[in-house]
Formats: sequence, C-alpha cells, structure tokens
Amino acid sequence: MKIQQAKKIIVPGERQSDLRSATLAVVERSPGKKVTVRKSTYDYGLRSQFSPPEYNLMEIGTIEDVESYVRQSFQKKTALMFKEGEKLTGKDKRTIDYLKKRIRQIEYASGIPWRTLLRETGYALVSRSNYFWVKARNQDASGGRSIGGVPPVAAYFGMGGENVEIKKDKTGKVIKYRQVMADGRKREFLPRDVVHFYAYKKPGFNFGTPQLVPVKEDIKILRRIEENIELLIYQTLFPIFQYKVGTESRPATDIRLADGTTMSEVDYVRNQIETMPTEGGIVIPERHDLKFIGAEGKALKAREYLDYFKQRVLSGLGISGVDIGEGGTANRATSDTMSKSMVDSVKDYQDIIEEVINSQVIPELLIESTFNFDVIDPMHSVSFKFKEIDIEEQMKKNTNMQVLYNGNVIDINEARDEVGLEPIAAAQESQMFVERVKIKEINAQLGGQLMLAEYNAQNKTPASSASPATKQAANQNQPTNQHGTKTGPQKSRLDAYAIRDSKLAMTTVDLRRDITNHVNNQIIDRHWINTLIGIAKKDSTSKYTASITNSFKKGFRDSKATESIDNFTYEAEEVMSVAQGFIDKYFKNFGGRVHNVIDKMVETGEPRKSISNAITESIDKIKSRADSIERTESIRAYNYGKAVGLKSLGYQSAQLVLNQDCEICKEHPVTLRLDVLSLDDVPPYHPNSLGTVGEGIKA
Repeated sequence: MKIQQAKKIIVPGERQSDLRSATLAVVERSPGKKVTVRKSTYDYGLRSQFSPPEYNLMEIGTIEDVESYVRQSFQKKTALMFKEGEKLTGKDKRTIDYLKKRIRQIEYASGIPWRTLLRETGYALVSRSNYFWVKARNQDASGGRSIGGVPPVAAYFGMGGENVEIKKDKTGKVIKYRQVMADGRKREFLPRDVVHFYAYKKPGFNFGTPQLVPVKEDIKILRRIEENIELLIYQTLFPIFQYKVGTESRPATDIRLADGTTMSEVDYVRNQIETMPTEGGIVIPERHDLKFIGAEGKALKAREYLDYFKQRVLSGLGISGVDIGEGGTANRATSDTMSKSMVDSVKDYQDIIEEVINSQVIPELLIESTFNFDVIDPMHSVSFKFKEIDIEEQMKKNTNMQVLYNGNVIDINEARDEVGLEPIAAAQESQMFVERVKIKEINAQLGGQLMLAEYNAQNKTPASSASPATKQAANQNQPTNQHGTKTGPQKSRLDAYAIRDSKLAMTTVDLRRDITNHVNNQIIDRHWINTLIGIAKKDSTSKYTASITNSFKKGFRDSKATESIDNFTYEAEEVMSVAQGFIDKYFKNFGGRVHNVIDKMVETGEPRKSISNAITESIDKIKSRADSIERTESIRAYNYGKAVGLKSLGYQSAQLVLNQDCEICKEHPVTLRLDVLSLDDVPPYHPNSLGTVGEGIKA
C-alpha cells in the first residue's frame, strides 16, 4: 500500500471541501425554508425519482444558530456521548489490532481523525437524526484487499443530510444516493459506498425524524411571549403622569401674566412642565393634582405562561433546567433523576451508532483483510462500543457483580461481561491482585514460618538437659486428655513461629463483625447470615487453595526433585482436598454456633445487644481453631510435597524430625516409607505438631 500517496489519491482538495462544507453553504443560501413533510408512502410512479428529505433539515441549522436552548441541548448531549470514550472489543487480539491499523490508515487518507468523524456523526444524529458516511475506495491507499472486483475502503467522509436525496426502486430498496452541491452540481453514489446513520425513522420514510420537529412551534410561542414582555417592560419602565388643574368647585381659569396678558391656567401649567429642568421639581396648590399612570398591578402576569412554555421547550429537547445550570429548588436527588433522563436519551443515540458501525463498517473492513479464517465468526469478530457514561450507575453495578460473584451466584467471566470487560485470559490471572499481592504475602509469611519450624525441630534442646525450672514449667503446660498425658511443645517455643491472626482468623473476625452489625441494626435474616458465611467461606477457600498449593510446591522444590511438578497434580489435589475439608467443617461449625445462639435467645425474647454479645462470645471460642488449621495444613502440604519429591528421586524412605517430648509423636516411627506413601502417614500427626520430613534414605 502506498500510504504516502493516500491524500493525493483520495482527497484532491475540491472533493473534500465539497463533502464537508456543502451543508453550511446550503444553510446560508436558503435560510428559513418552510418545513415540508411528505406522505409516509409514495406513489409507485415517484419511485424512479430522487426524493429529498421529508423534513426541512436546513431549518434546524438556522434554529440552532439563534436558539441558545437548542444549541445547549445538542452540545451537552454530544459532549456526554463521547465523555468516556469508546473502544474496540473482541476475543481475538489479531483482528482488533488489524482494525486499529486500518482506522489509522483511514485517518491519514481522509485527513479526518476517527474521533472527529464520530463526534460529527453524534452531533448530527442528535440534532438532525440523520448523517451519512461516504466511502472513498482505492487499492493503493488502503490496507485492505479488493473483494469481487470492488476496491477496498480507503477513507470515510461525513455528509450532512440537508443536501442528500435518495432514489428507490419499486420495491422500496435504495438504489442510489445523490448529493446536491451548494453551487448546483450533483454527485451520485451507489448504496455500497454510503453508510446512513438515522434515528426514529418512520415506516416508508427515507430519513429519520429530527427531535426538533415537534418543538419548533413551542419555541416560536416562547419567543413571542418574550417579545411581548420586552414591549411591556419598555411601556412601564417610564410611567406617564397626569397633571389635573382645578376642581369641580373651583375649575381652571385664566391667569394674568406679568406683562399684562392673560393665558389659560392649563396652558400655563403645560409651559411650566415643558420648560422644567430635568432635576427640577413641581410645587402645586391644593387645586392641582399630580398622578402617575403605569401598570398599577393590573397587567397580565406572564411569568406563569413563560415558565410553562419554557418547560415545554426543555422537555421537548430532552433536557431539564438542571442540565442548563438552572438548579432552582431541586435537591441532589431530584437533579440526579432529572439528569438521568438525558443520560438515557444519549445512550439511545450511542446504541444507534454502535449498531450501524458493527453491522456496516467493521464487517466490511474485516472481510477486506487477508486473514485465513472466518473473520465474521464470533471468536474473531470485533465490536465497537462506547464506554459507560453513567459512572455512578456503573459503580453500583460493579459492586453488585462483586457481591454476586462472592456469593457463588455467577462466575468471574459472567461478572466481567456484566461490567463491560472481556473474559479473563490465562495470562491475566497472574496479574490479578490476589496473585500479585495476597499470595506473595501468604507465601512469604508461611515460608519463613516453615523454615523456622524445621530449624527449631532439628536443633531442639534435649529434655534431659533442661533445667528443673524448665521441666516444672513444661509439666504445668502438659494437659491430660483422652490420649493420656499429652506432651505438647512448650508455649514459649511456639511463640517464636506460631501463626497469629491468620487469614482465616481475620476472616472470622470480619464475619463476626458483619453478623453482629446485622443483628444489631436490622431484622434478623437467617438467609442473609448464611449468605455472609458463604461469601467468607468462598473467600477463605480461594486463598488457602493457593496457599496450600504453594506450600506443596515449596516442599517439592526443597527435595531437589528433577521431575516437573506438573506430573504430580493428583498429589497436590489430594492435599488441597484435605485442607478444603477442614475449612468446610470450620464454617459449618461457625454457622451452627451462630444459628443456635440466635434461635435460643430469640425464643426467650432477649434484646439485640445480648444476642450480639452471645454470638461474639461463641465465635471467639473457635477463633483459635482458625490459626491451628492454617498452621497444621500448611506444614502438612509442605511435608507431603517434599516426600513426593524424594520419592521421585528414587528414595525408599525419609527421615522424620519429630518432637520427642510429645507422647503422640513418639508413637510414630522416625522414618517415613516412600514406596507406599500416603498422606495420612505424613506429619504433622496432631494440631500444632512440629514434625517435618528430613533427608531421603536410599536403602
């Protein structure tokens, strides 16, 4: 493609100016032309003729030049339409990149930025409900290929509907478009070379119905009222005053002047007023009376009529007083509701533009490509979409989708589709917040704890060398239970590496807070409490599935195994299944405790505060279980991963580093058979056990 020659080939100068300035030239030439509306159906004899628009679109251009409300309505809707931008979406990145490249080529060839063409289209659609794109075709100036002998599209030019005529055949199918130039010249186009954007087209009509058509008469009435009010202001701004001379008992007489002549008393007063200085005053006797004549409160109150017709105009234009800066007495809630109607109207125009581009522009550009696959197939197709312009509504929708996703109602791709995002790709998963931040935090914390546990277990102080004070302290911390005397690790040693406030424990605290807040402030809803528990359970499951997997992988790596860990997915899933079982039991116990407390205390009529306190006390009793689950199952996953790795290296058994002060651990052998490896044989053998898998043994 010789893109350097594109402008020379496509826009030789005169052609571009004709397309882009013809509308303005016609408006200047024929301002104020009367509206003419054809019948909704034509006689078949007229089908072979070019038909002009059914509405006087040039008159709309004149109106918007002199009517501020109309201009504000068009501009604000257009600005809102393109406020957040637009995008190309699809499942195949290759086709999206191809379309972006073609659009850049079209911009260069036409000299018109793509976004400028879209804005012109949006403004014309809002103001006149009609706009046309004319295709310029040329193989040398296009990145596409010819199809059926028809050259590919090289550029798009906008064309206003004011000077376009349409010719149809007897069946009503468009067979030609004709543009009437300002200088009288005419150009004809085939339907394949024209894209018609229209809104609200009536059956049988060629053009869409402009929004301004039913509003024009209201605008005229409003302006006549304003003109009459202006005249009324001038009439009453400078009032007329009436000077009355004489009374019924003492009427006006003749006055003798200083020169001996006589003059009527009325004429004398008139002369005095006419010669009075501008800043002068009048002194009158009791026989004279001065009265000012004005509206005197008897004039017609036009404000109500003015407001009524103004509201009719604004409503017809699809805007409110708030949209043009007239808040009045409207509060925030009222103004949001009033502005929402304009947002909905703009979205309707956005849908029209999207539909035309997705059905007439993008498919043609894709068909002209050189891809060896079906570009119309949904897997490769591309769609043009406007981004959401109602940000507040979008935020509410995002929050709702998050709740549904956390509540196991929808999956991640369904949630992303609802908020306008593409399905998550495999490459994106590693870039999500949980993967990049949360799992790393868990792995760092867990890795340090496991290494410290293994070090302490291998380098522990023998019980025989402990001091008497230490032995006495140990005896006091060794409880007696169904297993006999349980010699557990001392608390002082556990404090060095025990998990405190684990993720599961923190989830428990957050869940307890949410449930107690619900009990304190709302009608107690068992279903809602179960939903909260379900969300917490799913969140914990996703976190610990990743955490347990990473513990298994770390143990496998520490074994120095040479095989790929991908060959041991069954063993990894086995560990995750056990951990999942503990989490399921934990939250089942959690929900049972909460509902038992609520059922008993509601039945006895206890106040909300007492129920909330009882729930807190009951949950706190099992909170320590959360730390134990995380600690024990993470060590189990690590040990199992290391044992699996040692087995893959050919070891028959492995050393076990156990706490010989623990009666339970002492009951197990100090070696682990790897030839018959089972997860049940791998330490830890009880909660909080420090047992780890050591070195491998060949024989």
